[in-house]
Amino acid sequence: MSTPAFRAFAILLLVLSTAGCGGGGADSATPPTSSTVGPLLPEPGNALIRSVLPNASAAPADPQEIRAGHILSRLDVFFDASATVAQYNAVALAAGATGIAASRAGIPVVSMQIAQQPGIAALRALAVQLRAMPGVIYATPARTLGADVLAGETDSTPGSKAIAQHLLISRFPQAWNARTADGVNCSANKVTVIAFDVFGHDNVLRPDFRTKFDQTNFVRDPDVATLDPSDPESGHGYDVTMVLGGKFDTTAPTGAQPFEDCLKVVQAEAGGRSTADALLTLWDRIQGSGSQGKFILNASLGFRSTLCGPTADQPCDAQTLPLTPPAALKDDIAQRVLMAAFWKSLAVIDPTLHTRMLIVASAGNIEEDDTGFLSQIYRGFRDSRFNSPFTLSTHISALDSMLADASLWTSSSIPNAPDLGFSPAEIQQLRSTLVGATGVRSSATADNLLVADSASCGGGQAGECGEDLAAVGQSVFNFLGGAIRAVGEQIVFDGARLNGTSYAAPQVAGLAALMLAASPEMRNAPLPTLVSILTATGTPVSVNAVPLIDAYAAMLALDSHDPSGSRRVRKALLDVNGDGVFDHLDLLKFEAAYRLGDPSAPTIPASRDFSRYDLNGDGATGGIPTRAFDLDVNTPPFAAPMINTVTYRIPLLGGSELPVTLNEAAVNDLEILCYYAYSNLYTGDTALRADILRPERCLRVQMTLSLAGVVAPASATISGTAPVQIVLTQPNGQGGFSPLVNAPVQLTAACGSLGGTTGQTDSNGRFETNVTPNSGCTSITVTAQVEGTQSNQPVVRQSVSANVGTAGASSLSGRLVAASGPPTGATCLKFVDLDGANGGAVNCDQTSLTVSMGPGGLTVSSAVAGTSDNPPSEGMTGFSLRITLPTPAQVGAPFTVRAQIMPAWFGASTGNRQATIRNACSGTTPQIIDGTATYRVVDDAVLENDLNFEISAGSFGGEPGHCLIDVTLTCSGFSGRSCAGSGVLFQISVQ
Repeated sequence: MSTPAFRAFAILLLVLSTAGCGGGGADSATPPTSSTVGPLLPEPGNALIRSVLPNASAAPADPQEIRAGHILSRLDVFFDASATVAQYNAVALAAGATGIAASRAGIPVVSMQIAQQPGIAALRALAVQLRAMPGVIYATPARTLGADVLAGETDSTPGSKAIAQHLLISRFPQAWNARTADGVNCSANKVTVIAFDVFGHDNVLRPDFRTKFDQTNFVRDPDVATLDPSDPESGHGYDVTMVLGGKFDTTAPTGAQPFEDCLKVVQAEAGGRSTADALLTLWDRIQGSGSQGKFILNASLGFRSTLCGPTADQPCDAQTLPLTPPAALKDDIAQRVLMAAFWKSLAVIDPTLHTRMLIVASAGNIEEDDTGFLSQIYRGFRDSRFNSPFTLSTHISALDSMLADASLWTSSSIPNAPDLGFSPAEIQQLRSTLVGATGVRSSATADNLLVADSASCGGGQAGECGEDLAAVGQSVFNFLGGAIRAVGEQIVFDGARLNGTSYAAPQVAGLAALMLAASPEMRNAPLPTLVSILTATGTPVSVNAVPLIDAYAAMLALDSHDPSGSRRVRKALLDVNGDGVFDHLDLLKFEAAYRLGDPSAPTIPASRDFSRYDLNGDGATGGIPTRAFDLDVNTPPFAAPMINTVTYRIPLLGGSELPVTLNEAAVNDLEILCYYAYSNLYTGDTALRADILRPERCLRVQMTLSLAGVVAPASATISGTAPVQIVLTQPNGQGGFSPLVNAPVQLTAACGSLGGTTGQTDSNGRFETNVTPNSGCTSITVTAQVEGTQSNQPVVRQSVSANVGTAGASSLSGRLVAASGPPTGATCLKFVDLDGANGGAVNCDQTSLTVSMGPGGLTVSSAVAGTSDNPPSEGMTGFSLRITLPTPAQVGAPFTVRAQIMPAWFGASTGNRQATIRNACSGTTPQIIDGTATYRVVDDAVLENDLNFEISAGSFGGEPGHCLIDVTLTCSGFSGRSCAGSGVLFQISVQ
């Protein structure tokens, strides 16, 4: 029963509503739409109406009866639980009722058929009049729910890529590869989705729908609305259904869950029905869906826009809003709250429903025209919590703060806009109405609700959705408060591209359906588990923390909830031939797809093909491109994937193993395949595995093999026993390489004898031995390899060669020191020959040290040290050393020059000296090595931190080559004493 306070509120609305109607109520009515149930109840007058109301449902209203979302021929009336038949009949007579459009036994709510009213103001006035009658808790104009869709644009260039363009950035094609995780055919696990939307007759509005969506899995609503084809909302439900589950073929659009054996869609028509009638119809579809387990409700619609003006029947704009009585706008808000509570009262009838039904609701759109004016002015009208009965029903407990929040219901852009915040008395009255009309006092948590808003395409041109994740943001038309995001822009339909959060919601619902079909754990787990995975695996985008769904990551996360550890999703990804096992037959297909035996295969694929063989989810098949992938499935429940470093082992001949370390933050397709091929997921032939996934393909071991200091493939020249060195490294999982320790190596020599033919690398990944040429050999080749697997294929193999010469290795040691120069007083650096072969100091104008090698070995004919002023106590001095090399023809064989430079100081001073050495050698492979070392002189001729530089000039061709060595000395910390006595020790050898 209405209270006096509420009746006063209603009388105010009545005065406002009738002011613009010529003083009328229901004048000039048109013939009503027929109803199968009479307007009056025949039962005794003292009977409670909730015990005698029939299960009645009339056809949706004719489009001619609907104006701005108001059905002019219907009212939704909420009766008190104690209302009698007599009170009901009195209300029906006062309303001029012609029948019952919708009612359900036991629920005291009636969608009442009345004579069509001349306008919205008259309909509102009649509703307010009924609110004051005995037995009535609330009466409201019958208002339809609206589709959350924006006007689209013509698409003149549809193409195959556009079919699923909006799905690519959320990695749906990659997720589809795992759909067989719980069986090759998922018909036994088919998931029901109830599509609550504005449909109409598809043969008129969407004549191609029956060819684009599997009709055996589409359960039709027996009463669909007759809608105006020119209305942009007409057929909206069919578009949403196709985004949800359109066939995987060449026509647009492809659905988020496009596999007919996994999905059943139940149509629930909201078009042409009042909100209360639509919710009752939805309740019927839920009860009749036949789903005993978990199912999904997709609701891509919301409340209609509020009207403005003196009688609240005009579009809202800057002129009509200031003229609108606040009570009229608050009444619209109150109606939304009441319908949310009504949905809540229906949902709790079945106590299991909350645990079985996942609701995916669209967040709502900010319209650019006058229908979206209020959402542009008031934050409350663009808050997703107030967008639909489903989003608002979870916030009934917080109504007091929400309705009184000034930030939601005041406008700063229009100073004279009404203040719509509710006073404590109005909030209390509204709560009393809710309790009286629906019995709902509070709401549970929203752990079975996902509010989906739209992501911008990111990086795309106009008319084409891009795939640049870094450029993704929130679409400009979004309502606030979404919990998850999917691309709702540029959705491709026949000849059009559409936008709206309407299209984000079915992508979320489709992904949830795919996960339920693929995972028995999700079918048995509480719904919050599914909700948590969807949000935790999403990618936060640039605008705010609302995650963009990542379908591939969500599917992969299912394995972390499998208590058996069987990793069904990953097995489904690897089982490319669909026989239920991951074996050598699958490896053969991967080998062909990745072109492992083709040396001309590109390292970077030319394009993203989203193939069946894309394991890391980057959209490309094979090659070196990487992406994050959780290999070891050690992610805690309800959390994002744990990306770290993992190690697996490849067995070798003789029972040894080689470890392989991978960084899950960046792995390519082949690395993922190798990881699982050498895991317990693989059940195929191990010898064939070793042949297809040879260790060199999986390990990426690098070998540096040198003979007499010359690194393969260059050739050295030796005349006797020479050192051989192997250095092995492998990826360290952090983007670099580390020593490969304890790797078994094997060596063979052609025309030579090795000091050791087998061994293991040390802690530096190094193995050393020596080789001696056999008598009469003019060349020698050493081959090294890391022991192979069962197929006897080596991990890595390399060879290095050397020419056997007649001249032995020779060397010359010397010292360059600062000394007094010629009579001019200049100071120069002079060469001092330590072995005495060349005598004392050279003249300062000499500019080269000529090295010759003949049958007798190395000789030096002159030496050089450039000139320099005597350095100050704190300063720098420098010199250059030029070595002119003979040609190979002069010595009869190729040779290598190596120089070892050791800065040294011979003064008695204590201080710091630094030497910077730079050298460049000409020849086939010019080489530049820079090095800097700081030394501290403790006392006379005592050095710390000597640093050696070995400079290999390489093998030169027919032209003379040279090395230019620059040395710079810097002194500091000598307290006024000089750097005299500084110099360089060096050794030059030619082989």
